[in-house]
Amino acid sequence: MTTRRRLLSSFATFARYATLLALLCLLPPQIARAAVIPNGIYLIQMADSDHVVFHNVSETPPRVTLKNFSRSDVWSFEHLGNDYYKVTEQSYHLVLDSFRSEKYNGVPAITFPWHGGKNQRWKVIRKGEFYSLICQETGLALDLKNNQQKVGGVFQGYTANGTRGQLFRLTLASEAKAQQKPPQKPTNDQIKSFSNGPTTQ
Repeated sequence: MTTRRRLLSSFATFARYATLLALLCLLPPQIARAAVIPNGIYLIQMADSDHVVFHNVSETPPRVTLKNFSRSDVWSFEHLGNDYYKVTEQSYHLVLDSFRSEKYNGVPAITFPWHGGKNQRWKVIRKGEFYSLICQETGLALDLKNNQQKVGGVFQGYTANGTRGQLFRLTLASEAKAQQKPPQKPTNDQIKSFSNGPTTQ
């Protein structure tokens, strides 16, 4: 009798696990697997500066570039499953796009109306406190060309290499603020110059 009860108990436990597994298989990928970041509105900033990623509509198609810190230049991230996201700027509602799905280092990063192609789907990968973005179609990383950390710097697709030009801070727009820089103390030369009065021209 005891053996029979054990068998029945084991069978019931197995049935519960089998039912749970079956339910998990029916869930959409974005629910079955937790997203790297939650859906939301984010500022995309470089790892090493306050400059923000935005798009320059004076070019056709609009090129993805750097500009000074602004809370208004934000992007929505919508999880599509398997850590891929639709990344949409919020002024014209154009999406982050790898130009014509071309697969060479230096292919321009642009914005374009959503059509659902793989060149508009970006994998978000956590890199410690930062993130990288990889295009599903090309396998190339969103990369700041020559890592030029200045206003007007342009973005391209480039082989993922973990350099600083491929690392970003993703900050919820509601929490975004410029980094506070500590005040600089005047140098001895500056103090001496000031104490001696203005220099002659």
